[in-house]
Amino acid sequence: EKIREGGGAASAIQCDVSCDEDVAKAFRHAEDTYGGVDLVFANAGVEGNAGTRAHELATAAELELVTRVNFMGTGLLALKHAVPALRKRGGGAIAFSSSMSSLLNSPSFALLPQPLASSLIAYTASKAGLDAVVRAAAGTYTREGIRCYGLNIGIFDSEMMDRHGGVSDSVG
Repeated sequence: EKIREGGGAASAIQCDVSCDEDVAKAFRHAEDTYGGVDLVFANAGVEGNAGTRAHELATAAELELVTRVNFMGTGLLALKHAVPALRKRGGGAIAFSSSMSSLLNSPSFALLPQPLASSLIAYTASKAGLDAVVRAAAGTYTREGIRCYGLNIGIFDSEMMDRHGGVSDSVG
């Protein structure tokens, strides 16, 4: 609504980023509604068991969901549908929203209390996989004028952080 008030155009559709058909539908909607796609912000994530239970207590369904949304959907499926859309426009950019947790090393996790440390394994691995997609795609598509960027976002005030005790004043 604020975008329209400011003279812009905006619309919204429901999209499960882990569903290939939904992602395809979202790109078709953007092309049909706005005449094409110049920029993609691939931003979705779920934490699964992160912060709640140790990795060895997570269900296979929780681990699969984290991988499906954070890696498959936000990474591979977004890329799969973004590239053809951007090619039609002669290039463009894709920004993938990852997490600084993917950059942490094992000594960093050793400093965290259990079960927090092991509860972050699936989330961290899924975001590290997303980072690998960004690196591979950046080299692959640059000659076509398609730029790929990875944003390794840190801690900020969000619903996800609220579920895990919020952001302290010293961080946020």
